Amino acid sequence: MKHMLHVKAALFSLAGLLFSSGAALAQTHAADGVIRTDEYGPSNSYQYSTSDGKWFMTWDNTNLYVAVSDSRYNSPTVIYLDLNPLNIVNGGTNADGTTAGFNNYDGTNGTLPFRGDAVIYFKGGYNEYRLSNGVNDWGPQTANSLATDFGGGNVREIIIPWTSLGISGKPAAFNWLGYAINDKSLRIDGLYEVTTPSPSENYTGVQKGNIPFVRYFTVPNINVVGSAFARNSYTQVGPPATDFGALSVYDFTLNDPSTTVNRANGGGDWNIAGNLKVQAGTLYLGTSVNKVTVNGNLIVSNGGILQAGNAQLTVAGNFDIKGSFDTNNTQSTLTLVPGGDSINVPNNSFSLNSLSLINGTRRILNNNLEIKSLLSILNNSVLVTGRSTDTNRNNNVTLTGGTNGAPARLDERLGGYLLGSVSASNNANATNTTYNFGGIGLTLTSNTLNTPGLVSVRRITGQTYNSVDGKKSVSRQYEVNSGNNTNLSVELQFNYYDNTNGFPSELNSATESMLSFFKASKLDGPYEKIVTPASAANPGGNVVVVNGLTTLTGFYTLSDGNQPLPVELASFTGQYANNSVLLNWTTASEKNNKGFGVERRVGEGSNWQPVAFVAGKSANGAAYKYVDVAAPQGTVYYRLRQEDNDGTTAYSPVVAVVVAGQVGGATLALSPVPTADVLTISGFGDGKHTAEVYDLRGRRVLTQEISDAQSTLQVSALPSGVYLVRVQGAGSAQKGKFVKL
Repeated sequence: MKHMLHVKAALFSLAGLLFSSGAALAQTHAADGVIRTDEYGPSNSYQYSTSDGKWFMTWDNTNLYVAVSDSRYNSPTVIYLDLNPLNIVNGGTNADGTTAGFNNYDGTNGTLPFRGDAVIYFKGGYNEYRLSNGVNDWGPQTANSLATDFGGGNVREIIIPWTSLGISGKPAAFNWLGYAINDKSLRIDGLYEVTTPSPSENYTGVQKGNIPFVRYFTVPNINVVGSAFARNSYTQVGPPATDFGALSVYDFTLNDPSTTVNRANGGGDWNIAGNLKVQAGTLYLGTSVNKVTVNGNLIVSNGGILQAGNAQLTVAGNFDIKGSFDTNNTQSTLTLVPGGDSINVPNNSFSLNSLSLINGTRRILNNNLEIKSLLSILNNSVLVTGRSTDTNRNNNVTLTGGTNGAPARLDERLGGYLLGSVSASNNANATNTTYNFGGIGLTLTSNTLNTPGLVSVRRITGQTYNSVDGKKSVSRQYEVNSGNNTNLSVELQFNYYDNTNGFPSELNSATESMLSFFKASKLDGPYEKIVTPASAANPGGNVVVVNGLTTLTGFYTLSDGNQPLPVELASFTGQYANNSVLLNWTTASEKNNKGFGVERRVGEGSNWQPVAFVAGKSANGAAYKYVDVAAPQGTVYYRLRQEDNDGTTAYSPVVAVVVAGQVGGATLALSPVPTADVLTISGFGDGKHTAEVYDLRGRRVLTQEISDAQSTLQVSALPSGVYLVRVQGAGSAQKGKFVKL
């Protein structure tokens, strides 16, 4: 018995839940001209009032149920349905439906705001429906097949089976509008009158030839029963609209290349709960600073023009511009709030006066963008400059157009962050003047009259690169290009973020007090520490300063300037003697050291080339040397590439050696060049000499003692290539090159 009581209690609880949810109850509908209790939702709440009457609408999987009350008994009712809504509701082709109202229902017709699929007409004693015929018109009527009743009073009801409208079941979504027609016999002028429009903003009054139906109701999800009147949308049809006042709609659509919509100056705010779409035509938001708020996407297609004027524009969805978006007015602003995920702008130059991201907004920029006044990223918002598909590099935000020749400004606060690439330029032509390049985190001061001139700076965040000794950089770099790049004396201040104040840390575990400037000739490095002048780190201010740079152009980053090599290198030197470069280095300790690769390059802009590999010797440290007999003339740079047994590598500091021309009075002559087998050597003087042949990697491949003033070397066994010959005697050494065929 106790068990049965629990079962009954559970059943009563379930019944209470069902009856508390009106949408969960199956109602009985009847086209009898009587609106019964809960027939159109709980307490018949699925209703919409106009100045002339009320509309009721609901549906189930089988039928659409409509009632109109407070209208005259003989007043016909017209309903247009768009059962397969397009993204641009009146776009597409005639195969998607018709944009022309039926001509004529009691003297009325018009232009629809969407592609209509079905029209229903009903009055006392008669009903019909028609389907679009694919040529922007309507097919033949199907008469008196629908259940209707006027009940002998002021209520008209109709039941419309979904299957009668050319679809197999209820649609996923639909748009609709309706109106009633007062009989002409009730008017002195004998004309029909449009009344009780739904939505109520549509035309009311005496019949006319082509009514511009601009309003309609949107049902984006048919599973939400009771939403028939929740979303009042607008499509501009008919003549251009001037002095357009305040507006509150769900979707706004402009799709007529010959039409312009002008918002009135001081005409009130626009609130668009869904999407603003300019497919074709011109939307001018005017000189009014009233707000325009779009809670969905803002879309300007190829044929559309949106002139922002002075509008204060806020967008929660995607900002998608393929057509023209004009922000020439300096008061116009665009604010992005959470909701969307992208900023899509044209491939060519696209500019905004002012852009703000607030309240945790995250957007990906899918092309380059120019900011003329202010880019503000606040409250943990993030602007990501995504990868460009045509250049395979980060898109870029360019700050331009500021006052007095300065660029626009970047404002990152309260955790707001630009992740990717942002650039700015300044004319740095004044001494002892600081330039901050729009606040992107690098400042420059010139200490001499020889100033850098026009300087462009690009900040890149989110990437890390290696220094020459294998250290990881912070995840911020600056590309600097200077109009004048010689004989400078410049101070640079490099700002970075740690994890304070809500900002993402860019340190990559580096010790802030050890941060130093590093420089490279290309973005992906490798980066070399700037030894002279030395860097000064200020961890409390999140800044590192270097003062006294004589050149400026290049890529800069920060890294730990005191991190030891995997092998503790005590010294590394190089000197030129006897037509060769002698490299000496010593280690204080070694652990799992496989050895050292010797690398060289000529000039600062050339690539590093491997020369030789010297195996490691002792865990307790050792002394090493290498003689580069093939060193080219000029300033030659050397570094060691230390390699552990597990493959880990690190690089030594760089040493520079000036290699002069060969010494001695005699001239070394080689013939024939090129040769396939025998090389004749002459011009090296009397006495015993040693001839050594090296390949271009500095490896000795042949040695022969010679004493005559002219001798020959057998080189037929050597692989084809370029070789260097070094002939050394008492107090002299000479070099020459030949080609082996």
